[in-house]
Amino acid sequence: MRNLSKMAISGLFAAVMVYAVPETFAATANQENTSVVDEGNKTCPVSGLKVGAKDFYTYKGKRYGLCCPMCSTAFSADPAKYAAIADKEVTEKN
Repeated sequence: MRNLSKMAISGLFAAVMVYAVPETFAATANQENTSVVDEGNKTCPVSGLKVGAKDFYTYKGKRYGLCCPMCSTAFSADPAKYAAIADKEVTEKN
């Protein structure tokens, strides 16, 4: 009987932790999203291809459009380099 009550308490604790984590994550994600500005680049700064509608990389409060998920890996390796490329594209169009 003791083992059963210990398992019930452990299960209850685990359930509380599972539900607490997404709420904390959601609150953090919402705070980050409110301060992020879309850079508006139309060309992927990594590959030079047209930006897709699903792939982005956020760096220093700006959301940069990418052509595919693989470019996110390259962007994360040197974000300053690729952010500068995208910023230059947007600046030249304006």
